[in-house]
Amino acid sequence: MLFPLVLFAVLSAIGAPRARSDEASAERESLEPKRYPFERYEQIWSARSPFELPQGPPPPRPPGPPPFKDYSLLGYSKRGTQVTVTLVHKKTKEREKLIHGEANFHGFELVSFKTEWNYRNTIVTVSKNGEVGEIGFEKKDGPKHSVSPNDPNTINRLRAIRSPRPRRVVLPPKR
Repeated sequence: MLFPLVLFAVLSAIGAPRARSDEASAERESLEPKRYPFERYEQIWSARSPFELPQGPPPPRPPGPPPFKDYSLLGYSKRGTQVTVTLVHKKTKEREKLIHGEANFHGFELVSFKTEWNYRNTIVTVSKNGEVGEIGFEKKDGPKHSVSPNDPNTINRLRAIRSPRPRRVVLPPKR
């Protein structure tokens, strides 16, 4: 007698939500916002397409680094009227040999050569792919201060660096 009662309760519980779900779905449909037709937005999309808008000129590019800032003059030689110059790339240590009036394999060409009494002030003008620049010997800083062997501060510093020598103790001979 208990079984039919339980079966009735289960079946009534299953059937009741179906009736309620139809009512809930009708309520949900009334609460959902109505969708606008596609044509409403079509004019906006076609009129304001970023691919169809006219574009102005590109912004000016900032000036880049000097064209030959990574190169340094390694050496030069004059034989009569012919000048040969060797350049070195500071980072890769790649060398470029240039002869006046001829372009080398990488497109470098020696335009002019200016030397002074002090060879460290020699300047060469080089062109590559239409860019022209001046290259000279790399300026190396010398020592910040000169060290004199007679300077007492230098002697004291050297003494502090050296380790003291062990003293020999002379023992009297055994008798």
